[in-house]
Amino acid sequence: IWVWGSNKYGQIALQQKYHFVQIPVLLKCDITNPHIIACGDYHTMVVTTDGELYTFGQGRCGQLGTGNLENSFDPKLVPTFSKKDKIISIAAGGGFGCSHCLALTENSILYSWG
Repeated sequence: IWVWGSNKYGQIALQQKYHFVQIPVLLKCDITNPHIIACGDYHTMVVTTDGELYTFGQGRCGQLGTGNLENSFDPKLVPTFSKKDKIISIAAGGGFGCSHCLALTENSILYSWG
């Protein structure tokens, strides 16, 4: 995954010392086989080919799905989906100070949070 731009809240999953990146850099993380990526205003979602969901960035509205409101500068596995239905589609929203996420599973179950 190549990343660049603002990292103020960790939305490109680089260390806190990088506030803004102007040239694309390769993200070094534990996400194997990234398949789908969605970006909100200040958070990012990544689904693997196995259907696992990782999130990072701003978490103040619960949009990371990790059970807390903390920002994350590292990709975190969203535990709700780690052993359940395979995720086939995602969307990350934002605007007006609020952020949210949607995930659709292969069994046509739609989840939303944030």
